[in-house]
Amino acid sequence: MAAARAHATRSWPPSVPDGFECFAAGTRARIEPQATADLGHRLENAVFLSLRRRKKPISYAAEIHQWECDFVTDMEAIQVCADLNPRNLEREARGAIHAAALPGRSFIG
Repeated sequence: MAAARAHATRSWPPSVPDGFECFAAGTRARIEPQATADLGHRLENAVFLSLRRRKKPISYAAEIHQWECDFVTDMEAIQVCADLNPRNLEREARGAIHAAALPGRSFIG
């Protein structure tokens, strides 16, 4: 019989900053110019800002070395991926499915 696992959740804003999610994409580009477009982070930033504008409570859910889901609100699990392909499909889906299984949530991918 498998033991129940604890799920880590983190509320926004995080106590230790790990990105520029609170900045507009143009502000980030001025602060941290990059040679290549960072489409994945920009897409996550756009989703974060959209959720924030809607006054949604935003969290992150993960089980260390097992799965992670980018955004978890009071009703939704939202996984963001700029380039879904055969190499990352299973990982991205696993995170969304596990987070959607948390009480009171549904999957949006």
